[in-house]
Amino acid sequence: MEVRFRNPGRYTCVASSATVTTAAATEKIRTALLVRSAPVSITIVADPAWLRVAADTYSEAFRKVCRGDDVPTKNFQQCSDLAQRITYLDTRDSLAAEVRFYDGRNHGWDTGFWDAIRNSAYRSDALRLMTARMQDPDFQVGEGVVELLAFWDLQTEDPDIFQTTDDPEMSRSAALDKLRKYARLLGSSLEKKQSDVLGESVKSYQRVAERPVCEEGTLIAPEERRAVLSRYKAPN
Repeated sequence: MEVRFRNPGRYTCVASSATVTTAAATEKIRTALLVRSAPVSITIVADPAWLRVAADTYSEAFRKVCRGDDVPTKNFQQCSDLAQRITYLDTRDSLAAEVRFYDGRNHGWDTGFWDAIRNSAYRSDALRLMTARMQDPDFQVGEGVVELLAFWDLQTEDPDIFQTTDDPEMSRSAALDKLRKYARLLGSSLEKKQSDVLGESVKSYQRVAERPVCEEGTLIAPEERRAVLSRYKAPN
């Protein structure tokens, strides 16, 4: 188990376990003992300068040796360690690096960057950076990215929209408007996508755009959808 301390201060930690037993493995009934550790106190000190240097250092090392598809067979341990160090920082600088390195594709190993971006303490920065990143030529856009950005945008604009509104239909309409916004951003970015990410990005646009919406038929009107998709080979 890992524990992350996001704020400076003094913390006291105690570990406990109820899986220890003195009974022999052959006994049918094995009574467990509750074991508790002695308290361990630590002091976390804020050091913004070190955090910036660490993010830059780890990111530069990652850029040099961890950008190819041969990482799983060549530099897996080193790159896994660097990725973990970047994600553990959880600063604006490390978030920017995670967004820069994350391209929506499967390179045969999990950097953890997408999870770190989704759980970043800097939600508004993540929204801004990922909105720009999804439109880059080398970024393969999945439906989950479109959905998450729409959700973040909605929550950023009105954090309590689903808890405090007296009109559920208003909440639904606002959510659909945000999803439509990011579907259109994806659609407009397709023309500059690289060939190796275009196909999947087109499929994602089509699946999101064709989602049924009660009164309106689909999220994106058929005429608008066809105008976008007609420029590209129909996905399988």
